[in-house]
Amino acid sequence: MPSENEIAVLIRRLQAKRAEVAAFARALDLQGIDPQEIPHWLLGTLAEGSSIYKRYLELLKSQMPTDEELVEINLLLDRADRIIDECIEQIKSEMKSRGRE
Repeated sequence: MPSENEIAVLIRRLQAKRAEVAAFARALDLQGIDPQEIPHWLLGTLAEGSSIYKRYLELLKSQMPTDEELVEINLLLDRADRIIDECIEQIKSEMKSRGRE
């Protein structure tokens, strides 16, 4: 069974990543970027990623995973983090190519 500290670290990781996605979305909004300017699949991927983080947060707060489940959760989150980071970079690149930084 994972320690309380391992769970706390994972919860902080999830909260930080959700906050990063939310801050990026706010920055786009503050820059006056219309969501129609961004490819729909990128926005959908960001939304899905945020939803995944939220679901894992709820899961971790309601039940204690086994050691095996914790390893699996971390692997899935590593993958989700890479996908989210790539989406953010692609959106930044798209906006830069349009002169919107």
